[in-house]
Amino acid sequence: MMKAVNFVAMLLAYIGAINWGFVAFLHINLVQFVCKYIPVLHLNMVIYGLVAISGLYCLVSLFVNCKR
Repeated sequence: MMKAVNFVAMLLAYIGAINWGFVAFLHINLVQFVCKYIPVLHLNMVIYGLVAISGLYCLVSLFVNCKR
């Protein structure tokens, strides 16, 4: 179970990092681009929230694993 949680968290963190790289270097926000074509209210906020939670999870698990 934890392998799946770690995998999903890392995947979302990678997606967030790639998105912010595109924003910084190419001025393209992939999340807003995708959410423009999917008619779900506040989908971009949900995606940003999931990316933030996964980033925090990865950061905490990094420090927990370093103490072992």
